[in-house]
Amino acid sequence: MDRSWMKASRLSAEFERGVIEFIRFAEINLPSPENNDEKNLPPKSNEHFRCPCVLCGNKKLEIHKIKSIASEMEGKTEEEVERYAEVFRERYKELNDYDRIIKNIERGESRIARKDEIMKAIGKKLDRYKNPWLELKIQYGQNKGKLYNEECDRFMICMTHKLGYGNWDELKAAFRMSPLFRFDWFVKSRTTQELTRRCDTLIRLVEKENQEYDERERQARKEKKLATKSSTPSKRPLPRQAESPSLKKRKQLTMDHYVSSVFDDPTSLTEEEMYELRNSWATCFLDLYNPEVDYDVSDDEV
Repeated sequence: MDRSWMKASRLSAEFERGVIEFIRFAEINLPSPENNDEKNLPPKSNEHFRCPCVLCGNKKLEIHKIKSIASEMEGKTEEEVERYAEVFRERYKELNDYDRIIKNIERGESRIARKDEIMKAIGKKLDRYKNPWLELKIQYGQNKGKLYNEECDRFMICMTHKLGYGNWDELKAAFRMSPLFRFDWFVKSRTTQELTRRCDTLIRLVEKENQEYDERERQARKEKKLATKSSTPSKRPLPRQAESPSLKKRKQLTMDHYVSSVFDDPTSLTEEEMYELRNSWATCFLDLYNPEVDYDVSDDEV
């Protein structure tokens, strides 16, 4: 299924066609109600399907989003908010400034996506330590500064991962309540804006470190793969080396001596000559199977 329409503007005809095609595709591939019992799904779970767009408001079946929105609106129930959301999606183009409203929604969704990226980056950093509250190290480079120490930055990163990015009032209260900073009046007197700026600086350092770590991991896997490939023995036979002229001449003399000895009278040979003839015959015989090895070695040389 083509998903290029997700990157198009939400006000374009391409985006509308893509949404319609996706809805048709999803309706065709929805699970039937009789299959819900086999998959332990609720009876009406086949009435909903997820949108693949990352910035779409339907990415969580609207249940959690509607609840969070209703909790922020005073005097409105969850059912009223849900009804308004359905009418808004169907008739938002009837508004005079609907393009501005859509842009504001997209900016809000992009901030939510950025928040998720930040939390994943911090979690990936903390996963490399057994006890990040005590062992976390940050590669500052030129951005360490002189006002915040390493213990303060370590506590800020770990507490942000615990409380969530953007909860600056809770982070400020955590600094004031922590016994680690009981006498650190500088940290306890920081405002939420100052804590936000420092946390954003640390997050950029963490993301840069994660990128470098991933690059080193890819390079290490690549080198390991090349080393494994080079260490594997080749199945090709080794090329046969050419014989030197001296070796050829010596083998030829041995063969000539053997042939002449065979055709001569063997009874006239002494015991030493018979011994040499036997060695010559054995050497010539072995040369037929492995001509690269020199078998013509005397007992003195051995």
